[in-house]
Amino acid sequence: MSNRLSLVPRNARPARSRHAGGILLIGIITLLALATAALVLQQARLSVQASDRIAQTRQRLEQAALALGRFALLHKRLPCPADGAQESGLAQPPTAPSTAPYRCTTPDGTLPWKTLGLGAEDALDAWGRKLSYRVTDGQTGVIREGSMLHARTAGLVVNDRGRTLLDQAWVLISHGASGRGAWLPGGARMGLPAPGGDEASNAAAAPAAFVQRDEQVLDLSLDTSIAHFDDLLLSRSMGEVDAGFGLLRFDDRRLASPPPDFNGRNAGVSAVTFDGDGRHGRVTVAATGGNLARNSETSGWAIGVCSGACSSDATSMLGAGQSLSIKLSFPSSTPPPEQLALSVWSAGPAVQGTVVLRKAGVDLPGGMLALPSQPAGPGALVGWTNLAASPAAPFDEIELSATGGTRLFLSHLRLCAATEPCT
Repeated sequence: MSNRLSLVPRNARPARSRHAGGILLIGIITLLALATAALVLQQARLSVQASDRIAQTRQRLEQAALALGRFALLHKRLPCPADGAQESGLAQPPTAPSTAPYRCTTPDGTLPWKTLGLGAEDALDAWGRKLSYRVTDGQTGVIREGSMLHARTAGLVVNDRGRTLLDQAWVLISHGASGRGAWLPGGARMGLPAPGGDEASNAAAAPAAFVQRDEQVLDLSLDTSIAHFDDLLLSRSMGEVDAGFGLLRFDDRRLASPPPDFNGRNAGVSAVTFDGDGRHGRVTVAATGGNLARNSETSGWAIGVCSGACSSDATSMLGAGQSLSIKLSFPSSTPPPEQLALSVWSAGPAVQGTVVLRKAGVDLPGGMLALPSQPAGPGALVGWTNLAASPAAPFDEIELSATGGTRLFLSHLRLCAATEPCT
């Protein structure tokens, strides 16, 4: 038997095995690192996509808000929602309801893009679903012809991250990535959110209390959880809509900062300063000849002057020897107006008056304007339009008086630039 000598040391063989095992381990670690990096990149891409969709949806909501503002300016009202199951994009009903009870046909519907002069894609969020739209309807809602100029109920309510927003004119809703409660192009509706949750409120018709809060999404496969939330909301208050076309109303809600101590019709004060919703800055309303008064025992939408018991319209309206002064403190970004329109109402058969326009406490040349007599009657608005000094000039104070033995309540003013129709 031949004995051959091995030239490889015996202890070298385990070393080779250890070397091969080390290479394998390094390969596994490298693969795991590459997989982790790929997963991180994928999650980053998904996060960027989600952020992009949220940003795009917010842009769509703002675009819709501008369209609603233009509609309110033109029609002095807001449209009803469109039927989410239809593709017409028309408000339902298409025109302002003209008979009681003045209701929208589909109160849990969608943005009426065609009525607003938008395109169909403008009414979709970034997930391709229709934007929901809510508005106050009814006798004193904001969908009747000219209703932005008349008595209105309190608006919608939005809970914005624990802060209660009252008197909202409208609410726009994207139902987020999950889409629970959203209407789809083609007319189908996605499954409704879990009952009792915040998303369920946003899928309901007005006057539900709508909710905007931070996103809470653990897993989209669990989007039926009552805790799930990924909706995006946008709303505007009645005052913001008014201010959007220069409208300054005089109702209880506008005179409530600080709140006058109303005793029936009597405000208990002769002057009050309140926030004019950005465009108008701070507004001071002052009465001469008595206290400020309202046209209703419980809640008012027009103001007069009270010099006695103030137990009726006749004793609460602005009359002989009395006046109302409205002083405006504009933010630097807002040019002062050069025209105004105003609306009043009177319990008498006719009404007339005078307006004096001032700048920094000085009467403008040609700024004393006669308001010609017009037929009136209980609850009927009477208006004068395109009022300006001659020559037209900016003003920051308006003083209103009744003349000819008539009496009146002031409902609202509209303030305008010199070049725009002021009606």
